[in-house]
Amino acid sequence: MWSRLLGAATRATAARATYVPRTYPLSFSVAFTSVKTGAADYITQTYIERQDFDIHRNFAFWVFGAYFLGGVQYFFYVRVLGRWFPRAEAFALLPPRAKLKDTEGQRQVLYQLAVDMFLFEPFVYFPMFYQTKIRIQGGDGDDALRAYTRNIAQDIQNFWCVGVPAFLFNFTFCPMWLRIPFIAVYSFFWTCFLSFKRGNER
Repeated sequence: MWSRLLGAATRATAARATYVPRTYPLSFSVAFTSVKTGAADYITQTYIERQDFDIHRNFAFWVFGAYFLGGVQYFFYVRVLGRWFPRAEAFALLPPRAKLKDTEGQRQVLYQLAVDMFLFEPFVYFPMFYQTKIRIQGGDGDDALRAYTRNIAQDIQNFWCVGVPAFLFNFTFCPMWLRIPFIAVYSFFWTCFLSFKRGNER
C-alpha cells in the first residue's frame, strides 16, 4: 500500500515538475538556456578568472544562449533530427533491454551523433558563437571569421571530448522535449570552459 502511494506521489510530482517543458518546449528552452549561459559566463568571470565583470561579454553569452542554444538548437535537435530520423523519439522511450534489440534505432542514434559532431557543431555552432560574441563586443564579421578559423581545430577537439558521450546519452535516452534541457544542464560546464578559453578574445 505504502509503495503504491509513494509511487503515485512520485509520478504526480514528476508530472508537475515537467509540465512547463513538456507543454511549452521552445519557450522553456529559450528561457532556460539564456539564463544558464549568462550565469556560466558570470561565474567564469568573477570566480574563475577573478577579474572585473565585463557586461558586454556577459550580454553576448545571454544573447547566444537565448537565440541559438534555445531557439536554433531546438529547431535542429527536435524538428530537423526528428524528421530526418523518424525512429529517434520512439527509440529514446524504449526500456534498455528493448534498445539492445533495436538495431535500426541504434543506427539512427549513431547517424544523429555523426551529423551533430561533424556538421552542426563545427559549421553552425562555433561560427555563430564567434559571430555573436565578437560583434556584441565591437568587432565585425571579419574579426569573427578570423577567430573561428584560428581556433576551430582546437575548439572542436575540446568539444568532442565532452560532446560525444553527452550527446550519445541524449539521443539514446532523452525524449524530444527533454533534449534541450539536458543539453543546457550538461553544457553549463562546457560554457564555463568556453568562456574561460574564448571569452576575452575580440
